[in-house]
Amino acid sequence: MKKIFLSFAFLFICTINANQIVGSRKYSDFDSAKKEASLTWIVTSTKVGLFSSDVHGYVLDYTYKAEYDEKNNILRDMELSFPILAMDSDSDSRDTKLRNKCLGNDQYKKITIKINGPIFLKDQRNREYSGSVTIRGKNKKFTINIKPELSHNRLKIKGTSRWSLSKMEI
Repeated sequence: MKKIFLSFAFLFICTINANQIVGSRKYSDFDSAKKEASLTWIVTSTKVGLFSSDVHGYVLDYTYKAEYDEKNNILRDMELSFPILAMDSDSDSRDTKLRNKCLGNDQYKKITIKINGPIFLKDQRNREYSGSVTIRGKNKKFTINIKPELSHNRLKIKGTSRWSLSKMEI
């Protein structure tokens, strides 16, 4: 039996100058994305429940957005979205298997991650939040740890989460 876990980590940095944060990142190749490591994923594959191996990958093209409440210094309705074809592990055969067999790219073209918040920026503490992911046409709940840093209208957010595709019924 083979179990697959996906661990996602994201880091985005932007300047806050409005009530809505909107941005995107696009990289030309695996090495460019690896250098900045702004949206990463790890597949942990377990065979026969005994042996596991981790494969690191990067998302080469993604968008993000969130609502910023300046009065209360919080984010709401944060969303990350990317095409499945933008997931790159630097191995064409592995990427093809992950994209087509595991994630169903022939029918489902993108993954969307949402964290409704509120995400508190004021004290800049690491907190656990609830989120949802739409993957293979299914919307599933998950938890994510988010550490925000806000300084001089410059926002840096780091989030990490780990999902089992089988537990998410995928």
